[in-house]
Amino acid sequence: MLKQIIFSKFKVHDFYADFVIRRQQSPIFDSINFKTDQAAYQDFDSVKENVDTRYSAHYITYIPTYFIQVKLDKSLKAIPFNRFVGFCINMEGFDSTEGYISKQFGVKSRSKVRSYVRRLETCFNVSYDMYHGDNLSRGVYDSLFEILEEMITMRFNQRNDTHQAMGDWDYYKNSTYNLIKDKKASLFVIYDDEKPIDICLNYHEHGVFVNHIRAYDIDYSKFRLGYIDIYKQLDWCIENNYKIFDLGSGTLTYKEQWCNVTYEFQNLIVYNKKSLRNIIFGNLMARLYKLKNFLNSKNIISDTEVNKSYNSGVKNDNEDETKHIDFDTMPLEDGKVPNNSIKIDIEHEDYQHLRHAVYDYLYLNFESKKDIVIYKWNNTNDETYILKGSKGIIKLFPKEQP
Repeated sequence: MLKQIIFSKFKVHDFYADFVIRRQQSPIFDSINFKTDQAAYQDFDSVKENVDTRYSAHYITYIPTYFIQVKLDKSLKAIPFNRFVGFCINMEGFDSTEGYISKQFGVKSRSKVRSYVRRLETCFNVSYDMYHGDNLSRGVYDSLFEILEEMITMRFNQRNDTHQAMGDWDYYKNSTYNLIKDKKASLFVIYDDEKPIDICLNYHEHGVFVNHIRAYDIDYSKFRLGYIDIYKQLDWCIENNYKIFDLGSGTLTYKEQWCNVTYEFQNLIVYNKKSLRNIIFGNLMARLYKLKNFLNSKNIISDTEVNKSYNSGVKNDNEDETKHIDFDTMPLEDGKVPNNSIKIDIEHEDYQHLRHAVYDYLYLNFESKKDIVIYKWNNTNDETYILKGSKGIIKLFPKEQP
């Protein structure tokens, strides 16, 4: 009850969302400067409304102090404390991605990363595009954003979960195109022929590349697209003289593997110096959070908010956890395609349920999609298919459920 009373007195602000994403100016801050050169930030797109600095108290979260310094309005008092951990790649001193992974990964791990790229490019006609500036038409943008939303929805529906970006999706969709044109944001896309299979929405700020929303086509989950998109975007960042590749908050395995720097986001309890009520509530709230931090550090309680992933909304990083229609495979003894079989295209929506099984086959057999032909075997009552590739012919049929 005491906690609810205290929290009800505060307005909560997500600095990362307000400043890095929405570029909102707030009367709470007298100035915002970049830590590297002390340059003042002035490129605001809007003003955050309904902020009363005279009487109200504020809880400000997710200030990335590794590259931002904030100064409060002189009428305000702040109680700082750190709560959330972030991960980033410091690219200073590296002139290539290969040089970075040779330093960051062990021999076995960096061999795996390279093999992920090699296998994807062997199995599919892959291309990579970074849309940043004037190289993106409105029609292509609208199509990519629709596909990005579909990817996120498919992935999270199968997990009975909700991506944190969905609550602000209209904002992202309506604002990002102009930000890309102004080189304040970008879309990185991996294509299989002309089909997007991995899309990342990034923000660009003063030499910092913020990898904010990531999604991939779950039919390609075997190929570890999340590792490949980091590899390729890191290439782009180094070529374009970015110093920091920020993967946001949340302790996930892939972040621990890729990142050479961890940092703490600063939180602030802010109140007017002349308000006795807010002085009391501000100090009580700060004490509660500091106690919570201490108990969490000793594993006495679990603070789930601390471990959430800011940049993608992902709770864990197992890319192959999604559920699909399972197919068994069996070699055809005579090695011939049955006469009563009809050639099909798995890119047609009628056969999309086959794609995951076929792509898994390509991955496991190191075979190219251009070298295989899929047939529907019409003399069976169930869905039985024939896959003919350069390495043999197999039968695909639905796996019996236990």
